[in-house]
Amino acid sequence: MAFIKIYDNFAKPVITTVTYHYNGSTFTRSMTAGENAAEPSGFTFNMPDCTFVGWTDEAGTTTAKASIPASGNAMTLYCIYKYNDKNLSLEYNNEQEQTVHTAQLDNITTDKYARAMISLELAYEPHSSAYNLRCSGCVTGLTQSHRGSQRAMQPIISNGSITLTGKTDSEHTQVGTASVIVYGNTICES
Repeated sequence: MAFIKIYDNFAKPVITTVTYHYNGSTFTRSMTAGENAAEPSGFTFNMPDCTFVGWTDEAGTTTAKASIPASGNAMTLYCIYKYNDKNLSLEYNNEQEQTVHTAQLDNITTDKYARAMISLELAYEPHSSAYNLRCSGCVTGLTQSHRGSQRAMQPIISNGSITLTGKTDSEHTQVGTASVIVYGNTICES
């Protein structure tokens, strides 16, 4: 009986170790070269008040990459996420002169939120009606008197709270919504 020697002509897969920076710590995965490192197995995003954007291999960028092929060499990837926007609204309907509304958002910090937009949507009758809207706290400067529908944007200048105060200043009825939207920052873990 003759023995036949079979040679292994197949290349062995190259394994890459990928280190992921996420939520202040790291975790690692082993992948075959060419596999998409931007889709780590078993990963679940669970940061409260944030939305997962994706992964990048460029520290400091806020643009996620859909595909990052494992290279065969050790790699480092960084999580990109965005703080969810917050909305503070005042609703008013058929209200007379000097009616005051207030609402407040707490725990606004400049590392999480960079800017705020004030918005006023009015349906009024007659055209002499107006609504004074003042935003105070960590977005000083959003103080306006509006007739009709208007918007204004301001940076958040300090950590703290936002208080929105609205008041009708005519004897005519007001219907509408006054609001402040605080826009969340996009962050790259490092």
